[in-house]
Amino acid sequence: MRFIASQVRLPVFRLEGREKNKGRPLSVLACAREPGLSFLIDRLFSDLRLRKREGGVFIWNIGRLAARARAGADLVLVHADSALFRRRAGRGFFLIPEWVTMAFDLRPPLRKTWDLARNKTVRENLRRIRKYGYSYEVTTDRRKFSHFYERMYLPFIPGKFGSAASLVGRRLMKLFFESGRLLLVKRDGDYVAGNIVILFGRTAKSVILGLKDNDQTLRQQSALGASYYFTMLWAKENGLRRVDFGECRAFLNDGLLYFKKRWGMELERFELQKNAFGLKVGRFSPAVRDFLQGNPFVFADGPSLRGASLADSDHPLAPDEVRAVVRANFVPGLHGLVVVSPAGFAPEVRKEAARGRLGKIEPWPYSPERFYGAGPGEESGAEPSSSVSAWEAPE
Repeated sequence: MRFIASQVRLPVFRLEGREKNKGRPLSVLACAREPGLSFLIDRLFSDLRLRKREGGVFIWNIGRLAARARAGADLVLVHADSALFRRRAGRGFFLIPEWVTMAFDLRPPLRKTWDLARNKTVRENLRRIRKYGYSYEVTTDRRKFSHFYERMYLPFIPGKFGSAASLVGRRLMKLFFESGRLLLVKRDGDYVAGNIVILFGRTAKSVILGLKDNDQTLRQQSALGASYYFTMLWAKENGLRRVDFGECRAFLNDGLLYFKKRWGMELERFELQKNAFGLKVGRFSPAVRDFLQGNPFVFADGPSLRGASLADSDHPLAPDEVRAVVRANFVPGLHGLVVVSPAGFAPEVRKEAARGRLGKIEPWPYSPERFYGAGPGEESGAEPSSSVSAWEAPE
């Protein structure tokens, strides 16, 4: 009963401070519990000046609360069960998954997927793996599991995710280990990184990643890259077809998501994670514009996942600028990427789109305020907010 109550009634907080991207004053109404609230605060603010509890709200009343709050809050944000929120209060909100997962298809040759001639990230990681003489072993030794848990996992997760980190307990971690294998990266006889891998048919799931003492020098020397590389290599050599490399935040400039994208992974729903963040623009203020420009995100549009990216431009985007936005923010696995331009698009973009040079891209003739204010057409399964000054770039 306590759990059910926690899902249907959420605490409400007034948050005010300096927006993280450019430092303008930002006011937010957040309906969230920890650790979701901590994640939102970290994502939104460089300097939080006010955090005030303003009671609670039942999830079916969030729509009314958001409507009343529009005059006094730049953004309304909710952290809740995605299915319950969508059915009860999600209209007009963007539903951003709390986590997405990134998976690698092992069937093509690895070097073809990586496209090393153009992929500087992977090329440089492979160079460092050779330079520092990394190797690997796969083990079921319990003593090595203890070393991994205490020296790699426990220091790594809080160091990476900060106050929003949620640690897996030793007992549950041991169940993962006993159901799978531990892949350890070695250098000069020392274990420096590793991950626990579980097999499901011909798919491998990388459950837990760790880096020794969260050593940033080892990170710079591609110890984590070696963990990804050797997991792919081991899985390929053992006839597997796919590796799920685990979860990332659903923001298209997230460092971990970008790193995995460069390794050739594709974005997928994380079916085990039911929570999501609901985002609704109250006022399209300069601080909101700054936040959206600095935080392109993934959102649910019916059964599909799409991306939304607000361009930081005071002039109509030219074709090469549209391509640059797509290169920076499109992730394979997304149904499409909505690129929103405050100043619209140059005439050449329409011509290039008509000739198929930008992919299947369509112009939307309206303002960013209408896109971010209306939200996607989830209930109808329609295209995301068909009143957008944007281009949609599908796969």
